Amino acid sequence: MSPKSRLSILLINNYFPPEIGAASHLYYYLAKQLVARGHEVTVLTGLPMYNVAKQLYQSYSDRFKGGSVLEENHEGIRVLRVKLPYVDRRNVIRRGFEHFEIAWKLYRNFAKLLDRGSYHVDVSLVYSPPLTLYWTAEKVRQKTGAPYVLNVQDLFPQAAIDLGIMRSPLLSSSAASKKRHTNLPMKNNLKE
Repeated sequence: MSPKSRLSILLINNYFPPEIGAASHLYYYLAKQLVARGHEVTVLTGLPMYNVAKQLYQSYSDRFKGGSVLEENHEGIRVLRVKLPYVDRRNVIRRGFEHFEIAWKLYRNFAKLLDRGSYHVDVSLVYSPPLTLYWTAEKVRQKTGAPYVLNVQDLFPQAAIDLGIMRSPLLSSSAASKKRHTNLPMKNNLKE
């Protein structure tokens, strides 16, 4: 592959191995294939928390040594893990706030690396849920000019609203606003 056709691809996903789940493995195998085709791939993610023992989260957390980003290399894939707090999955309200916290912390920490000139982005692919990660990709686009694709796998919180689990008018209208807003950047980015 010529240097001109080699892309610097940022994958934004809250889940990545050793987490066990469809999202983590989907993006892992996608990243492997992109690297095999000669692209430079960086995964922006958090600490392993989903379907893993809390001890695994703690062992990753202990490796930060005062910093907020842990860089790993998995088979040529650069993985940037941002330190996020462990949230009990049974605490639904805290988990709702966590979605905003994840988006903010992933962007804030990656923006610092961009400012230092440590990373370059040609295009981003962002996984949802959580839907709030579109904001992270949009902020990266604003900072770098790199278009992004929003890969929506599940329309949470719409599913929770439809099932009557989420009844707060404030949260429902906020979710609807986010959903409407995500359509615009996707259309604009695909035209570029």
